[in-house]
Amino acid sequence: MSPTKHEQMRNLNTLSVLDFIRQHGQSTRRDIQTATGLSWAAVSTISTDLIAKNILKESAYHGHLAGRNPAYLNFSPMRNLTIGMELNAEGLTVLLLGLRCEVIDSRIEAIRSLERDDVLRQMLGAVEAILEANRLNSRELLGIGIAVQGSVDREGSTSLYNSFFRDWKNVPLKKICEERFGVEVRIIHDPVCIILAEQWRRRLLGEDCALVRLSFGIGMGYLAGGVPILGYTGAAGELGHMVLNPNGPLCSCGNRGCMESYCSIRGLTRRILDAAKLGELALPEALCTGEENSVDYMKRMVAWAADGASNGNKLLRRLFDEAGEYLGLGIANIVSLFNPSKVILTGELLQYQKLFLPHATKAAHSAAWMLSEFEILLLEEGRLQASVGAALHFINNAFESQDSRLLA
Repeated sequence: MSPTKHEQMRNLNTLSVLDFIRQHGQSTRRDIQTATGLSWAAVSTISTDLIAKNILKESAYHGHLAGRNPAYLNFSPMRNLTIGMELNAEGLTVLLLGLRCEVIDSRIEAIRSLERDDVLRQMLGAVEAILEANRLNSRELLGIGIAVQGSVDREGSTSLYNSFFRDWKNVPLKKICEERFGVEVRIIHDPVCIILAEQWRRRLLGEDCALVRLSFGIGMGYLAGGVPILGYTGAAGELGHMVLNPNGPLCSCGNRGCMESYCSIRGLTRRILDAAKLGELALPEALCTGEENSVDYMKRMVAWAADGASNGNKLLRRLFDEAGEYLGLGIANIVSLFNPSKVILTGELLQYQKLFLPHATKAAHSAAWMLSEFEILLLEEGRLQASVGAALHFINNAFESQDSRLLA
């Protein structure tokens, strides 16, 4: 075997050992040998080398076993860390994560200003704060992954557009962050990040599945054979701007009848306000004034509408019924086009699922291609999912790439 091939084989064996520990946590050498099929000598040599590099640590077993007690291997604490961040109009979440996606530290902040420079300043400050709190140099990180709303270029370098932030077009987030922190940065569409987190949590390896985020807008992440689909320019997954009714309500993108104009928090808010302007609906005084695109205002508006729909208001009930029907048509189109085994729904709108989900499920199964087989699953999303998924871009690479820093 040539030296190059020998090195490649050793690297693959090393990644195999590391990935087993990633999947199972602390493990004995015998556990690793049995699972990977490597020889005892190979496992011993690799683990000794990784301990010397401070990638792994060894600890003694503290129980009572007959014979010699085994030693356990695990990742060294506070080494090979990654920052995952979610940036959206509602808030900023920054996580410091270990190699097993465990959260070591976190910062969650409300966005203080929607102005471009203020958002960037707050984002950079939050990363600096979490590094300082943990006495870390950014160059010790594997990377910084940033999940963002709106459109992202295929290279993961530029946030092309976010309709909530002011003057937010073609923002070179990768360049800005790399110049500040001196570490590799990747920008990723937020629903793609969430489905990567779900892939890790649910072990959706090799599967075809879609994740739809029902929030202030609507976005989709899709795994084909376990690999995220980004599209030619990176704009795959703009499900919210699939036109379902050309004569429907105006969407934020300028088209009419987009899915987002029916079954997002912003779309529902606009439909409620349109009904109020036509005299079809009386708003409470607290909702008669306010910034229509304010996240807080939209949340209060939809909460009020959900309460009214639950208590028999026919117009509000119809708006949620239609939200469910159009969501179901959107799901049916995904299923007919891509044939996923699962469609996962998540996002803030799910708190009102009783008002729209039955209609969505019925419409999806009625309109999808008759030979399709799929299930609709719900993910009650926490604030951390997108940030974890953003970090996974670098964590996964650390276990899969011949250029992994774990092999250096």
